Amino acid sequence: MIDRIIFESQGWDNENNKPNKSLEILIERKKMYVSGLFQIIPAKIIETVGFKRYSI
Repeated sequence: MIDRIIFESQGWDNENNKPNKSLEILIERKKMYVSGLFQIIPAKIIETVGFKRYSI
């Protein structure tokens, strides 16, 4: 889910291997969007980045 957002932005903090603040905002917006589409609570959505081996 998050891979595409990362590819389209410059928001990855390579030093700490996590999204920077601006990317975190984009991720949260996408999470809320997906939550509404599937009518599930946002806490049930797990953000992962396959190519960075990262999971929130």
